[in-house]
Amino acid sequence: MLTTNIKDIISIDMSLIQIDDYSSSFESEVSVSTYNFNSTMVIDFKSLWFQNADWDKFVRKLSEDVMAIDGFLSDMSSEMQIHLKSIENKISLTFESSRDFPNSTLLFQYKKDLDFDQFAILKNAFIGFEKWW
Repeated sequence: MLTTNIKDIISIDMSLIQIDDYSSSFESEVSVSTYNFNSTMVIDFKSLWFQNADWDKFVRKLSEDVMAIDGFLSDMSSEMQIHLKSIENKISLTFESSRDFPNSTLLFQYKKDLDFDQFAILKNAFIGFEKWW
């Protein structure tokens, strides 16, 4: 399980549903809340699959020099993406979601600059995710 909350910016809750050792992946239920001014956007994903190798690469990138961060995580169907990148003296957070429906597509993008303390909260949540591989 992964739970993190950066006050007035973003919260992420992720619960493991199942693992697939054959494809080196795992399924999770994910809820992401973004905050801006007086509004909150909540996106719930009932089933997202992540490759273990993609997760490891993302966590490795987050653990690099804070001035050279460039981490990207996407589920296997590209419904949810998180990108963290160092730009000058801050970390740029981009959260994107896209879902295809019959005759339509839903797109959502949230961008916010994080200070180093806020970034550390997010980084520690992903690093603290218990892995079995």
